[in-house]
Amino acid sequence: MVRLILLTPGLFLGRHGDYFVVKRGGVVVDKVVADGVEEIVIGGRGVLVSSDALRLAVEKGVDLVVLGPRGLPLGLLHHLRLSGLVAIRREQLRAYDDERGLVLAKGFIEGRFYGMIYVLKRIIRRVDEELALSIVEDIKQLLHDLRRINAGRVEEVRDKLMSIEAHGADKYWYAWRSIIEGFPGRVHRGAHDPYNMALNYGYSLLYGEVLRAILRAGLDPLAGFLHSDRWGRLSLVYDLVEEFRHPIVDYVILREIVRRKWKPETRGQKLSHEARAKIIELINNRLDQRLANRTREASTLRDTILVQAHRIAEYVVGKTRSYKPFKMRA
Repeated sequence: MVRLILLTPGLFLGRHGDYFVVKRGGVVVDKVVADGVEEIVIGGRGVLVSSDALRLAVEKGVDLVVLGPRGLPLGLLHHLRLSGLVAIRREQLRAYDDERGLVLAKGFIEGRFYGMIYVLKRIIRRVDEELALSIVEDIKQLLHDLRRINAGRVEEVRDKLMSIEAHGADKYWYAWRSIIEGFPGRVHRGAHDPYNMALNYGYSLLYGEVLRAILRAGLDPLAGFLHSDRWGRLSLVYDLVEEFRHPIVDYVILREIVRRKWKPETRGQKLSHEARAKIIELINNRLDQRLANRTREASTLRDTILVQAHRIAEYVVGKTRSYKPFKMRA
């Protein structure tokens, strides 16, 4: 399946029969049959989309994601029939106020820690084995502490959960600082160094992928468990992305930095077009990479994101007795 990613100002997305047609200056630069398109991403200013193309996307079940200036999803055009059962969302909201909410919140942190361990063992260990293995043991201890937390509602222990997650993140990013010259530590908004800018852009692409999976599983992306509610905040997207940010985004970016001495190119306070295109390619290749421990449900990481979203839905409605976070083999 193809993903149309439109970044360059002046591009026009139209329709010709059952084909999406991309033009620049009136000249056709790409033409793809709609049945072969899974997603359209509008990631730049000045990209025009015709109403005929929008209608074709809806008819064929092709999601169209619009990214904002910082790369975060602003909106998604999504067929109503793919939004799932109301029963799932009702149980999702109820789950926040009982033990299910805590199980899920702990699961998201556990999944994040697994991802950190994966990157530490697969990449950082090759640069500084002693450092990597020491931090792996520290994170394993935090996993033990996490599993010991019990309560009736996630709200009762949110501070403890966030403290454990923060401790793990501090140790993990310390390893990055130790092996990358010029990496200042993790900076979210307002990053000025190329490494954090690359991470932030990569995460924004992953948010869109997770948002699509959550909607397809019939869940409400605004109703999270680990991340607190805030007006317009995609809390469940931020929850589930924790399981995938490190083995997908961190892995490909750090691999390029370590193996190829890559330093993302910037222009002013933004990544260059070439750097953004490279990150898109790296992440899409990673998402479509076949898993060594693939199952009938999932053969790629992209499949696995959807599987995990369905696991959340199955758990909140009572089809399963527990929630199992994603763990990539190191």
